Amino acid sequence: EKYCERAEAKRCWAMTEEFEGVEDFGRNAGAARRAVYFGVAIVPAVLPLGLFVQVRELDVLRSQVVLALAVVIAAAMLSIAYHNLTFVRTVKLQKIYDPPAKVNFRNKLEEWKQACSVQEVSLRSSALMYSLAYNNAVYLICCVFFAFYAFRGKFPDEIVFASSAAAASGLALVNSRSARKAIYA
Repeated sequence: EKYCERAEAKRCWAMTEEFEGVEDFGRNAGAARRAVYFGVAIVPAVLPLGLFVQVRELDVLRSQVVLALAVVIAAAMLSIAYHNLTFVRTVKLQKIYDPPAKVNFRNKLEEWKQACSVQEVSLRSSALMYSLAYNNAVYLICCVFFAFYAFRGKFPDEIVFASSAAAASGLALVNSRSARKAIYA
């Protein structure tokens, strides 16, 4: 692990191999992290399908290929949105919270590094929880809006589900990308 000091030796952040720099972390996530995001995104991507089955009496067996494809596409876009917003939130939290001062640890460099590492993990987990809650809320609210208001009655139910899931997850993705671009400005 690398450690750096920022703002005249008052700030430090534990840097892992994955977080080499702001731009690299924002563009590239490891395969394991992407798989976890995708696994988490499957749950909110399937929730509107349950609503369609219960409320609109959608026949899942008749159009299972279209529905599965819609769920996979929505989950993929949500997983990218999770990563983008987690990154943005982590950067913003790092600007707000000061790490432990080296002066408080005097000659105990290992304890200072451990304190910096603990704070980094705490900031990242807070950012991840924020990202999950925010993107899931955007997705579910928009999916219900598109399905039961914007696209209602215009297409068959399986196409309405697919288009509303794609539109809602696309909106969450665009929102997260615009937030990521804002931190580079």
